[in-house]
Amino acid sequence: MTEGWTKAGVIFWLIPEPTNRYDPNAIRVCATPHGKHHVGYIPGAAAEWWAGLIQKPISIRGTIVGKQRRWGVKLDVDELKGAKLPRRWDIEPD
Repeated sequence: MTEGWTKAGVIFWLIPEPTNRYDPNAIRVCATPHGKHHVGYIPGAAAEWWAGLIQKPISIRGTIVGKQRRWGVKLDVDELKGAKLPRRWDIEPD
């Protein structure tokens, strides 16, 4: 069995996509502020909530976690003080 791996302290960008044809609350998660290196979306159940908080791209630290060919991102929202935010959300890979 292959052990998993992690890389902490990675900066990700949350980019609202109000013109997304599938979900006007979509929040794209990228590795660059310009939307390149798209890694996934905030899950639909949480996207509506997040969309109410951010209207422009924001940066946030996270951890990449993986095992074999599967990987994901855990966002750490502790640094967004002052807002009532969940501590972590899993990202759905493309």
